[in-house]
This record gives sequence, structure tokens and C-alpha cells, in this order.
Amino acid sequence: MLKLTTLGDREKLKRAAGLKLSELFANSKNDGVPTLFLGSGGSALSILEYVDEQTLSGNLTMGVLDERLGAGPHDRNFWNLAQTNFYKKAKSAGVKFRERVSEDTNGFEKVYVTQGIGADGHTAGLFPEKYPDRKFPRRESVSFEFLRRVDVSVVYAVGEDKKDALERVFTKEGSLDETPARVIHEMALVYVYTDLKEVRGL
Repeated sequence: MLKLTTLGDREKLKRAAGLKLSELFANSKNDGVPTLFLGSGGSALSILEYVDEQTLSGNLTMGVLDERLGAGPHDRNFWNLAQTNFYKKAKSAGVKFRERVSEDTNGFEKVYVTQGIGADGHTAGLFPEKYPDRKFPRRESVSFEFLRRVDVSVVYAVGEDKKDALERVFTKEGSLDETPARVIHEMALVYVYTDLKEVRGL
């Protein structure tokens, strides 16, 4: 199931996405549910600043959806996560962290992720067959199969350069080989946040 939020103001959009994550984390905290959260790099990382720190707890384990291998520290997704205020607040709240990409969900009752969508239609480090990642060719990524098992995803896609990719995601016909981000149609529950209003298919 897809639920779409479109706002022209990016700060309001990030806040809305962050509040959705806060809602998910609060539910897990209140219910005492062991929860795995894997975050995306890139622009989707910015929504974490709007997560309410009161919703964070020791029953939450966090990592990244994909990692750039062989890259300098400033280009690595986990390194960038560790520089955020969110990371510091999460550590103080007892949140546990995974530094390596892993699909292991043993011991977790809920799995949440954030995803971005690249201008080429990639998501979670999964690139189109015709347009592999030439800047960071060595990656660790989760699989499409893993994404299909996720309970909830919060997708953040902004900027005019994403318009063509979003149209390919939401058009009726297409393939994962051409546009990996189309996997969101096969996932259980996806909240999409974008600042693009005139996109065919939306």
C-alpha cells in the first residue's frame, strides 16, 4: 500500500516524514517491540533530524540499507549517519547500532526503513542494469527480497532531477531492471514524501 504526501516546502516535508518515523518508533517503544530500522543515505538522511528523541529506546537497533565499499569515510553512509545529532541522541537513548549492512532480522518483530530515489531510479543501493553506480562500484546492499519483507518504508524523494525517475516509478508499466525503485509497489506499506507535484502517475 502506498500513501503519498506532497509539499512544496522541503522543511515541512522533512518534518512530516520525521514525524511519521517518530510515530513508528513510539509504537514500538510503547509496545515493547524489538525493532530494526535501516536508514538510507543521501537526502533521506536529513529527515532524521525531525525524529522526536522521546520515541527512541533500547528496543531499537539501527543500521544502513547500503554501504559504499572502498570509499573514503566522508562518502560512507554509516559514517555520515554517525555525524548527525540524531545519532548522538539515539546513542544516549540506548539505541543499538549495526555498522555493516545485514538482512538478519532474527529477534526483531518489526522492520522499518527509509529510502531515497535517485535520478536514475535507483534505491537502497540497487541500481538499474543499464546504469550501474560508476562512482562507487563496490557496494553492500540489501536485496529486493528483503525490501518486500519490510513492515513500513518512509520514502523521501525531492528535486526536479527526480521527476523523470518518479514518473518511471509510478507509471503502470516498467521493470525493476530499468527502475529498481518500482519495488515500492511490492512492499507492504510505503509512505512517499516528495516536493514534486506535476508528476505523471502521481
